[in-house]
Amino acid sequence: MYLAGLDLAGKDKNLSVIALYDTRTKQYILKEVYTDEHILNVLKQFSPRIIAIDAPLTQPLQKNNAFREAERELIRRGFRPLPLNIDSMKILVERGMKIKNKILRVLPECEIIECFASASLKLMHLNKAELEIKFNKKLNKDEIDAIACANTAYFYKMGHYEEVGDPKEGTIILPKL
Repeated sequence: MYLAGLDLAGKDKNLSVIALYDTRTKQYILKEVYTDEHILNVLKQFSPRIIAIDAPLTQPLQKNNAFREAERELIRRGFRPLPLNIDSMKILVERGMKIKNKILRVLPECEIIECFASASLKLMHLNKAELEIKFNKKLNKDEIDAIACANTAYFYKMGHYEEVGDPKEGTIILPKL
């Protein structure tokens, strides 16, 4: 069975990365993707049960709010999410919501969760140097974030997670050691 992490870029001309984790072999596969079609093709090929996406998948309930309750909770815990009302984040939120719907159309049996990669990395005590040793190669930020998302999907599958935010507005899954 595969679990996936998607570090999603706001625009399809920018790099997104999918990290696929095979729960049987304990191996990762990293795929660089750009377009929604490419993302969907990779996900269809592996049919992950859970996909953790590092992008907001919902809008704040109040239209011009900079943060949902989930981001406010992250801020209270010392993390620094970007405000959802800045232009680059508006683009990312829009793409995140669209890709979630597209994925569910082609993989209706999969579960999609939202995560915040930098918080996941910190909570799992992972850093770039350790991951590069494990993967035996230099990793870019997008690859590291996708790996953090895949690991978050694993923690979620195992029941070791915390869900923050308001379910009516959208929640973020955080790994719990």
